[in-house]
Amino acid sequence: MQNPKVCRTLLDVLEAEKRWAERQQLQGLTPVGQLAALEKLLKEAVGACDDGYASLVVEWALRLFEDIHLQPLVGPHGQAPVGLNAVEATECSKAAATVWAMRIWSELPANQDGKQYVRIAEDAGEMQPAKFATLTETKKVLLTAIVARWRQTKNETEADRILDFLRQLDSDFEEDVKMFESAFRFGTDKGFPPPRAMRQYLIVEQYTGGRMATESPNTLANLLTMAWARNSNWKTRALVFGAGRSVLSLSPGAFARLLLVAESLGRVDEQMQKLVEALQPSPFTSGFKTEISYGADGGPILTIRYGSNCFLGYLKPGSRMQFSVTKAQERFWEFRHKVDEWREQNGTLKFLLVMEVAGEKDNKPHFRDEHIFN
Repeated sequence: MQNPKVCRTLLDVLEAEKRWAERQQLQGLTPVGQLAALEKLLKEAVGACDDGYASLVVEWALRLFEDIHLQPLVGPHGQAPVGLNAVEATECSKAAATVWAMRIWSELPANQDGKQYVRIAEDAGEMQPAKFATLTETKKVLLTAIVARWRQTKNETEADRILDFLRQLDSDFEEDVKMFESAFRFGTDKGFPPPRAMRQYLIVEQYTGGRMATESPNTLANLLTMAWARNSNWKTRALVFGAGRSVLSLSPGAFARLLLVAESLGRVDEQMQKLVEALQPSPFTSGFKTEISYGADGGPILTIRYGSNCFLGYLKPGSRMQFSVTKAQERFWEFRHKVDEWREQNGTLKFLLVMEVAGEKDNKPHFRDEHIFN
């Protein structure tokens, strides 16, 4: 008989991470009290522009919502809750965490004051006041949690509240805009409900405010269309939804654009899937994972990822095995050759091919190369 799973709390997490000071501060408080204490720590970190620590506190706070909603259901010996009540409590914890994340986002400063060098003559310049993006990592943690819930929730009212938050995101800083777009791509990835994608696409099309809704080349509207095209039979969805379009007073122009873009993306996505299948049987292509995504311009990207234990070799006689850039480069050229052969038989699909080999200790890959097929 298996031992029941033990429910871990945030205090257990802090102990495992050796965050003794924070654990001491939270010890003896209720989960709600712990959240208040974490918000105080977050306010101090934000005031000091300590992005690294602020992002850590946000991660702890998001984790704490599990304690708030699940701890009342924990068994007498610390057993993790199971059954329908546990599922409902988990959903409540995720929904509450998302509401909290959106509130915290609204309280963060939009920018940070500083100075930058400005050239005032050909050979002269001076430092002048300027605004800079701030707390980027903290905002990234918050936004990642929000868009994950956007995709996962089964509550359409909640999904629409999140959409309303997302469509109003705006910034004058390029790094913020890129962060928004990256988060939107993550949120609308595989598993995003097709009916929601279609319905929310038409909602976004009716708004005019917010760079993410109207100006960015990788708009919410385009990404929702891609999500719909990837995850549904677009013809069936279009016919069903089109029958009710006039009743719902939806824009004919927006609907026509949806059909056009979805059909185009559907065909591209189908071709990309066939290309991935064609690469799999090759004897030299074992041990890798593939991912199909779309860039800022909507163009398809095929990423091939290898683990850190691939392409090892003895760089010097008698030395230990190490990563070989040469071997990885040879493999990338083999992939390019295989793609060229496939395109000769199946048409000139335009896309970006990327190959990465994971690093051992950090997020920086051992190897990365890319090639555009026009």
